Parts: sequence; C-alpha cells; structure tokens
Amino acid sequence: MKRSTGTVAASVFSLAVALAAPAQQQAAPAPQPSAQDVTPDPWPKTAKLAGATYSIYAPQLDSWDYYHYASHAAVSVLPAGAKDPVFGVIWVTANSLVDRQSKSVELVGLKVTKVNFPSAASSASKYQQDFQTVLAGKTATLPLARLEADLAISGAEKKARAVPVKNAPPKFVFAQSPSILVIIDRNPVWTPVAGTAFQRVLNSRALILSDPLGNLYLHVLDGFVQSLSLNGPWTVVAISPPGADQAAQSLAKAGLVDLMTGQPDPKTKKQASLTGGAPGIVVATAPTELVVTQGAPDWTPIPGTQLLYVQNTTGNVFKDLYDQMTYVLVTGRWFRSLDLAGPWSYVKGKDLPIDFAMIPDDSPKENVKACVPGTAQAAESVISNEIPHTAVVYRTKVSFTPKVTGPPEIKPIPDTSLSYVVNSPTPIIEVSPQDWYACSGGVWFTSSSLADP
Repeated sequence: MKRSTGTVAASVFSLAVALAAPAQQQAAPAPQPSAQDVTPDPWPKTAKLAGATYSIYAPQLDSWDYYHYASHAAVSVLPAGAKDPVFGVIWVTANSLVDRQSKSVELVGLKVTKVNFPSAASSASKYQQDFQTVLAGKTATLPLARLEADLAISGAEKKARAVPVKNAPPKFVFAQSPSILVIIDRNPVWTPVAGTAFQRVLNSRALILSDPLGNLYLHVLDGFVQSLSLNGPWTVVAISPPGADQAAQSLAKAGLVDLMTGQPDPKTKKQASLTGGAPGIVVATAPTELVVTQGAPDWTPIPGTQLLYVQNTTGNVFKDLYDQMTYVLVTGRWFRSLDLAGPWSYVKGKDLPIDFAMIPDDSPKENVKACVPGTAQAAESVISNEIPHTAVVYRTKVSFTPKVTGPPEIKPIPDTSLSYVVNSPTPIIEVSPQDWYACSGGVWFTSSSLADP
C-alpha cells in the first residue's frame, strides 16, 4: 500500500530541507498550502557532494512515539562521471520536539543508522557517511496532524502485511497466433442496452452484445466479431448489426466498456484492424493468463545454467533441465507444471531451482531476477517499490458521479465486512449504509450515500 501524496510530503521532514539547500545555507520556509489545495514538494530532493549527486525519494515512516522518530527512504547516488545511478535505501532516526500550541513537530539530531545498496555493497559504508554529511546539523518542522496521519497509515500497513496472499494458480492458455483475452467476472450477467434491441454482458469491461436471436457480438480492434457461443469460434462481421456501432461509442464515451481497439503499430502508426481477419479470442470467466508465441514455442538455452526459455514470446516461460519442469512468471508470481498443458502449481520464490539466480546479467531474461529472492535485482526491485508515484490533486477541481447500470446491485466482498456495487465500472465500496467510498483515476471520493455528492 502506497501512501497518499499529502501524507508522503509530510514525512519529508529534514531530509527534504537538507537536500533542498546547500549545507552552509538555511532553507527558506515552505509556503503554507490552503486547507483545500495541498501541493506536495517535488521529488526527489538532491544534493552535490564531491562531484557526486545524492538523491532521496519520499521517506516512509517506520515508528514514532512522539519523541523517537524513525523512517526509511529510497535513495540514489550518481557518482561523478557515471551514466547510471546506484539505488539503495537509508534508515534515519531523529528526536522530535512536539509543540502542541503551534501543532508542529521539530526534528533534530538526524542520524543515518543503516544503508542498503544491493548492487554496490562495497561502497555502502562510504555512502552512509556521505548521506550523514549531507544531513549533519539540520533540523526541520512539520505539521503535527500530518505526522500523526503518517503514524496511522504505518499501523494500517503493518496490519495489511499480515493478510495472507492467495496464490491459487490461474488457468494458463498458450496460443501460437495473435490472440485476445476477454475476462468476464464469473458467469455472464446480461443487461439491456438502452434504445436498442441488444443486451450486453454487465460484468465485463469488454463490449459483448447479444441480439434477440442469440447471436453474440464482441467489439475488438476496429469492428465486431460474432459467434453463437462465448467459446467461439469467432468470425469477423462484415457489416455491423444496426445500432451496434452507436451503442459501442455511447457506452465507451460513458466509460462503461473498453472497446479493445488495440495500440497503433509503432512503425507505421496504423491502427490495428480486422481487415486481415479475426485474432484468436479467449473468453474466460475465471482468473486466466494468456501467453502468445509467434508460432510453436522456440526454446533457447541460457548460458551458464540448465535453463531453457521460450524466445518467441513476450512472456516469461522457462524449462529447467534438472527437474524437467516448466516455469512461468506472471504478475510477479511463479508457477510450474510438467508441461504447458498443466496442471499448474504455485512456487515460492525461495523454492525456485538455483539456476534462476544464475541467469547472466546480460541475458535477455535478466529482468526475471527481480522476482528471484537473493539477487541484487530482487533487492533493487524492493527499493524501486519504495519510490511513490505522486500527483497533485486539487480537491476543489475534482468530482465524481457514480455510473451504475440499472438499480445498484450490492454484493459482499469475501473475507471482509465490506460490500461493493457490482454493476458499476468504477470501484464503489460500501462500508456502512452511511459510509461509501469510490476510487476514480487513482483518487478516492467519499459520500454518505450513492445519491449524495
């Protein structure tokens, strides 16, 4: 769980002050934002020392007891003359002086207690000293309310880390020609399309229409394909049925469906089209992963290991010659099977064959080492995830209006006390009959009911 922009900005404390100004100068006090529009400081903060550039990203609070303060932050060091920075993490402690009258907290005695630079372990001690030099003698003042909000979020994160992750294997589909995966959330739920004779599948982001005769139409690329069954076969529709194109544009404009138009060709800039025939269509009503190869899988050895990988796919498919198992990496998780047909089982990263950690750093598949525990890439991946992506949101300039197809259909969210609106393309969550939340464009909104602003 990432902190919101405002809370992260509050945790900047003296690291922001120290890195925003040279060591011999005092940083100018930051302007106070209005209660409605809070603009965070830009990140990262940087400082120069002996020709090297030291950068620090938004710190994350670890603990605070209203006196002892501890946090950590992703950092980078760009040595003089180097092209690429070295990433790491620093841990910082400080003492805090709380002024409840002014509702502020002053942090003093900054100390860099620990660092971690996975790809430059031999320089870690020097980097720790350098960051300490940058922060030496600095103090900072920050709002008490925001620091207390940080503390509450930190506690929530610790609880979240205790929630077990479900790693049930998805269904794997391997296709040897261009194909598209269409996900339906469980069994199809059909709803009328206003002003037409069509019905559409409500619980899918794809536009799947059904006419009174039972013919199915799916919008992909620049038109429709049709079938008598969700399982296919699907063929290109030469002329769209009356009203289908208008319904597609209207529903897409309202944000209710994704027409799956695809991306333009990076070379010709032309939009993908059905003129060359229909792609393979895979309709799934359960968690499914589609792996597309250009023809039959082309297995290639990885030097220095007993691993093979499929080189004619953008996916990550491997074969270990020791155990003869096939391994696939999807959504950061590993699964294995005797062959591509399955059945598949989840594999913890620590239980992978040792050869995965031995993939050469110049291999086309070096990137998977970010998901192999014990590698420098995995450690740096953790650091990368510590760098929040922030954006300025002006509360007075944003709004949210629920889009619900028909009467709201409320269903419980498993393993929680929450419920959600099934027939809305936007996540709308009911905490209680008087407490609703919605997330749109990465921004959270709240209301006392679905009908209220």
